[in-house]
Amino acid sequence: MNAAGKSGLLLGLVGAILSLLSYLLLDFLYSGFFTMFVYGFAVLVITIAVAAHLGLKWRKSIGGFASFGDTFKFLFLMLIIAGVVNLGVEVLLYHVIEPDLQKITATKVMGATENIMLKYELPDDQIDETLDKMEDSIENLSVMERLATFKWRPLLQAFMAIILSLFIKKEKPLFES
Repeated sequence: MNAAGKSGLLLGLVGAILSLLSYLLLDFLYSGFFTMFVYGFAVLVITIAVAAHLGLKWRKSIGGFASFGDTFKFLFLMLIIAGVVNLGVEVLLYHVIEPDLQKITATKVMGATENIMLKYELPDDQIDETLDKMEDSIENLSVMERLATFKWRPLLQAFMAIILSLFIKKEKPLFES
């Protein structure tokens, strides 16, 4: 297996661990909006940090220099493979391990949303309207619907690969001194 494949599997494993951690900490993570936001931000930072580390490790393994194009190809392939691994874990988690997890999570998100709205003393009718809209949008995604949502991930992964490539690339000097 090539370096991008191995790195993608490793990044996917990190994502799987974070997904399982969120499953285990479900009650805590959805206790409030701020907690959900902080956890989501932490997952993003961890993902970027691990992807950058793997990219730098790859660049070092090929001699310390890599063009933007080569770096982008490596990172994009790595992120796609990690995304496939995460999709597999998501399907396993939501359809095999805990089939009611989506409803449970949605209920907790609605509770956190209601608490925030109550905290800001919004009118009861506005709270009820918002919660009704949220409840209407809650449905269990089938495996096929989850696969259909995967089609947008490569766009985000390409964007992330572009940004990371700007920092990881390192061109060979034109003249050696």
